[in-house]
Amino acid sequence: MDNLAGQILGLPQDVRSGSMCFFGCWHGRPLDNYESFTSVNFEDNKLVMVYGDRVIVEIWDPRVLEVEGITLSIAEASRVKRTWHPTNVEPRSDNALFYDFRVDGDSVRVHSSFGDGLKPSLAEPAFRIV
Repeated sequence: MDNLAGQILGLPQDVRSGSMCFFGCWHGRPLDNYESFTSVNFEDNKLVMVYGDRVIVEIWDPRVLEVEGITLSIAEASRVKRTWHPTNVEPRSDNALFYDFRVDGDSVRVHSSFGDGLKPSLAEPAFRIV
């Protein structure tokens, strides 16, 4: 995964854009949101994808990059965190919203600024954008 950022940047725009899903948990309803990243970096075993000025997705220990049609997936990761800011609000650290998924043995734990309700699964890709 040494050149993961380059591999992703080399993909067509329609593969690098879409609705995000984390361990089977969609951000919003499936295919409800459409986002396109503006930068990607891979350093110290962490992939960081930035979408505009409001969304950051961090993926620790990413493994198995897959592309099928216009779907980009990362099959496995030890942790995935999405941080974003509400629209129509100046982005600040005190108004950031987040999902933080962490693999713990044979399950995935999630901490979120929205509280409980998400049910992540290791049977689903760690990250997917459709």
